[in-house]
Amino acid sequence: MEKNCNIGIATYNFEYALSKLKDGECLARTKWNPQNPLSSKKYIKLQDYNNSSHSFLYLTLTDGDIVPWQPTQADLLANDWHISA
Repeated sequence: MEKNCNIGIATYNFEYALSKLKDGECLARTKWNPQNPLSSKKYIKLQDYNNSSHSFLYLTLTDGDIVPWQPTQADLLANDWHISA
């Protein structure tokens, strides 16, 4: 696990972020709200599909809408992931 400090919060690489998603955490990238990353209303979460073994990632947007999410190459290589409130 790679851990960085960015704007006073612990940030991580995607590999660690994915493990936190599997633990039920919500995650966001500092890049999504650089002025105040801890107040970001945009985050991703892992969701089970109909209580089956199939799961998917979804993104909650700032307006509250929820959409399926697939990471970009930039997301996969980023080191600015943090646990979102």
